[in-house]
Amino acid sequence: MPVAESNMRQAAGMTQRDLAQRLGREQNFVARVEQGQRRVDLVEFVWICRACGGEPLDEIRKIIDSVGMPIARRRGTR
Repeated sequence: MPVAESNMRQAAGMTQRDLAQRLGREQNFVARVEQGQRRVDLVEFVWICRACGGEPLDEIRKIIDSVGMPIARRRGTR
């Protein structure tokens, strides 16, 4: 997901500092997320999407499509 977050931020025309300010976090938080040094939970991902002007569900679909993982699984399969 670090690539997704970086792409969203850049598409929104923001610097890491801009995004950090919108999130109320330090710039190094954004840098660590984008470098894969820190994972984000779902709530943080939603905050990042919205701060970048994106729709969280659309971004999740892009991630799922990029890894070729089915959205829904059949009942009884793992």
